[in-house]
Amino acid sequence: MGERLEHGSAGDSWAGVNTDALARAAREQSQRVVPGAADMESYLAAQVSDASHREVVGPLLDGGPPSGVVLRRGAVIAAWGDPARVEMAFSATKSVLALTAGPAYDDGLLRLDEPVHRSVDLPQFAGSHGRVITWRHLLDQTSQWEGELWGKPTSLDAQSAREGTESPGGPPGEGWAYNDVRVNLAALALTVLLGRPLPEMLRSRIAEPIGASPRWS
Repeated sequence: MGERLEHGSAGDSWAGVNTDALARAAREQSQRVVPGAADMESYLAAQVSDASHREVVGPLLDGGPPSGVVLRRGAVIAAWGDPARVEMAFSATKSVLALTAGPAYDDGLLRLDEPVHRSVDLPQFAGSHGRVITWRHLLDQTSQWEGELWGKPTSLDAQSAREGTESPGGPPGEGWAYNDVRVNLAALALTVLLGRPLPEMLRSRIAEPIGASPRWS
């Protein structure tokens, strides 16, 4: 299925839209195939340089052809592929954690500059380094926590080794790193703090109030 513009009766959704540029952008996006994503297991294995940790924890869903929509003022004005197809989303975890942390902050459960160990009982925050980590450190990715979570060590994430991103072994707050294992630690801590699965919090406090589709997982 190719790209398409959907004029319909979208009211002023089209006001000021450059239809030629929109059509060109939709066409270009419809042709942006991700090589190898049709076999997600092999695709992800190729992204990991450490041969000892190639296995993925959790379910996988093979990718399909490019798809997407452009929404403006409440109306879909362009679409390509099959937007209704369920796909895996990447680089979304940090945004989801921020969204679920928001209601926890509003409810007074989460205090940004309070050490995490004061509100959750987890061994990762029991040592001398862990007891200094605050919620802000977790959410800012500056905790510099070192360890293993669900069989995955923090050293596995090669992005943490980029020059200038962090000083290994330094105190919390003095180094930044894009580290998925530490992000998972933030997710675990939030789950314990809330006492419920994060998807439930996201659904009830964020997704349903804004009218999001209920079909995500």
